[in-house]
Amino acid sequence: MTGFHTIATVWYEYRRWAAAARAGKASVDTARTRALQLGVAGTILGGIASGLAIFAPDLSAGVGSVAGFISAAAGMTVAAAGHLGKDWLSARDRLAWVHQRHLAEALKRESWLAWMLVPPYDGEDAKVRLEARVQRLIGNRAYQCREVAEEGELPKHASIEDYIAERVEDQIAWYSKRSQEGQDKLDRWTQVPTYLGLGAALLGAGGLLVSIAAVAVPVLTAIAAAILAWLSAQRLDVTVRRYQEARFELQLLLAGFEGLSGAQSRDAEQAFVLRCEQAMARENEAWRADWLDDERAEEELARLSSSTEPGGNEE
Repeated sequence: MTGFHTIATVWYEYRRWAAAARAGKASVDTARTRALQLGVAGTILGGIASGLAIFAPDLSAGVGSVAGFISAAAGMTVAAAGHLGKDWLSARDRLAWVHQRHLAEALKRESWLAWMLVPPYDGEDAKVRLEARVQRLIGNRAYQCREVAEEGELPKHASIEDYIAERVEDQIAWYSKRSQEGQDKLDRWTQVPTYLGLGAALLGAGGLLVSIAAVAVPVLTAIAAAILAWLSAQRLDVTVRRYQEARFELQLLLAGFEGLSGAQSRDAEQAFVLRCEQAMARENEAWRADWLDDERAEEELARLSSSTEPGGNEE
């Protein structure tokens, strides 16, 4: 059978890669937000400089004018935003986070399959199979992952009841929480471009506000476009849908298993565990594909990493 210490080692390796993925995601999210903030600030400064040229021409005359200074600040701010987008959000940074999260979930899956003695981890050679599988997953890793300060406790895994509580219900709760957070963020921020666009339309239609509209409309339109691009880059709509689908699939599997009468056979328990893990693996694969929809990014990932497709049935 699979050695306890072997599975525990795999579990802690999962936690290391999960920590790296969380840190990578935080870094990418921060860079995106900072780039948005700088871009919006640069747009507003550019609008102010244009407004001074119309409403306060005295402040716009000369090389060292106030409008010239503001215009230069706007240019530097926009350039800084572009620097963040190009260097902080490089393809390698995005690939590192995607790779780390994908690998972490694969290691987590193998740990649970081994704990629950699901094939191929139900025989005398289970330990050898697990070690081979893990080596295949992380053997060609091209990214570093941070150390976990505290290993913490292992999840309970002595029975099918433990699996349901610690794995299935916990994952259902996680999907529910993350999908709700994503939907709330999407609902909240998609309203902002709508209001900005409405304001730009009203200003543009006001005949008495031609001068103001000439300055404000481009600014409002540019800010609305930047926010929409920021939202699009986070893929919230796709991610929310993926999480909701995965949650519903797990709920159906759990309801079907708990609805069976009497004590279940070992084969039935193994089949239930395998179906649940397959459902979570499909979400992991779909999530990965969503983030690697760019062909060049996909080619880079293939070069940097060996296959990390979930599964453990290879010989």
